[in-house]
Amino acid sequence: MQALPGVVPPTGAGVLVLVGDEETTDRVSAASAARALASPAWCPELSSDAADEAALAARYTLARWILQRSGVDTWAAGSVAGRWAVSTASEQWVRVTYLALAACRIEELAPPSHVDVR
Repeated sequence: MQALPGVVPPTGAGVLVLVGDEETTDRVSAASAARALASPAWCPELSSDAADEAALAARYTLARWILQRSGVDTWAAGSVAGRWAVSTASEQWVRVTYLALAACRIEELAPPSHVDVR
């Protein structure tokens, strides 16, 4: 569902946040699509001012990984993050992270500990 000001989505609904002109055009940026894919469920804990930093970082990293794998945005190939993003270890982290996000298991969310993915 599209996030609307003042409307709280039902827990578990995926959220699509459109930015700027995306609300009125037939195109959505790759970044918006990746953010939507990295938000398979609306979790109230991630929408508060006191949202867990590790969980937010995990969701951000998942969106960056989606962009990396789709070829839209890449980490430097030789960097630790770049090597991690194309590894089977990253695929395993993505599966675990996506399932935790889909079930709003916030306590299970964390970015990869050995990779600076900013």
